[in-house]
Amino acid sequence: MIRACGVTDPGRVRKTNEDAFVSDPEVRLFAVSDGMGGHQAGEVASHLAIDVMTTFIRRSANDIDFSWPFGIDQTLSMDGNRLRTAIHLANRRVFRAAESSDDYTGMGATVVAVLLNGTCLSIGHVGDSRLYMLADGKLQQLTVDDSWATVLAQDPTLDVDDIAHHPMRNVLTNVLGARDQITVHLSERTITPAEWKTICDAASGVGDKDTRAARTFFEENFRPLIVQVPGRFTGYFEPDMRGSKAPSRLFTVPVYRRPTDLTDKPYYTRAEIEQGALKGKGLEIAYVQDPVALFEVQVQGSGRIQLAEGGTINLGFDGSNNRPYTAIGGVLAEMGVMRRDEALGEPGEEFDWIPVTVAACVLLLLPLFNDWANPWAGIVGGLVGMGAGFTASRARR
Repeated sequence: MIRACGVTDPGRVRKTNEDAFVSDPEVRLFAVSDGMGGHQAGEVASHLAIDVMTTFIRRSANDIDFSWPFGIDQTLSMDGNRLRTAIHLANRRVFRAAESSDDYTGMGATVVAVLLNGTCLSIGHVGDSRLYMLADGKLQQLTVDDSWATVLAQDPTLDVDDIAHHPMRNVLTNVLGARDQITVHLSERTITPAEWKTICDAASGVGDKDTRAARTFFEENFRPLIVQVPGRFTGYFEPDMRGSKAPSRLFTVPVYRRPTDLTDKPYYTRAEIEQGALKGKGLEIAYVQDPVALFEVQVQGSGRIQLAEGGTINLGFDGSNNRPYTAIGGVLAEMGVMRRDEALGEPGEEFDWIPVTVAACVLLLLPLFNDWANPWAGIVGGLVGMGAGFTASRARR
């Protein structure tokens, strides 16, 4: 669960507050902008920046069918590119507003923003607004100021006192609105095992029958979701990935269709396939970014790819490599991660919540396009045996 709050104050020098911020747990966007310029232009700049960024992040949260006016950085995730685009759009809006009125001449703003997706943190900033992380009792600065002080720090002839008293130390070298094109600093960070350990340690302190403490733990560390649909709830779900029909530096993981030479004999292992055994055989349906998400689709047996170029590919299970089945519960028990009785479902049966061989099995997928003229066309939601859609109040695992 994300807990967020925000407060801003003009301080003791200025009469007007030129700060603006957004704290939106729904789309997991958190940003601060500090404006600058006379005639309240700084206040205008910071609010324009935050409004533009919030609008784009909200619009792109569930809809990837839009153009990328500033291109795609192949080294960043989809969310990293969303945040990068949002900041560039904010700069363009502030720059054009500054040109439209003499009162706004010279106005600009700094910005620092975070877009959170699971354990991945996309960080973007322009100017000297900073992002800090507090972990294990230590405060760490995650951004580097766009200021003359940062430039001076590269001079080996200057010490800390020289920089602290330099007359240009507070001059910014990069701000929103100063130019039509600016440098947007983007980085991405994954929550580390050590940081997850803090949550696990908190869980270990909750008593077995202490329901109040358990509720507090989950409320403070996890984000609850409410399912508001008619019908009964089923354990099935349809994984949703982002991808493209063409490979790129962003989308590198191939999704294969059923090979023509697949029989009832043992086929390539998962390791062999991941090492390129099927490469060059023309079996690629599409390419995705996240191999873990693709694994979830293979486990589930169906899923969707939201294409960067627009449109959707539906995927359904179309066969296995005929390798021995290994329930992951048994593997975890052998590793000592859990007891064997915990790895069992019904008495005498291994729990098969991930029904694939950990190192040797692969599920091969067949693309099911929405506009195909076949009985599967138009199905909304996950697929079950023979491609039939789930039936409300009837579906069972």
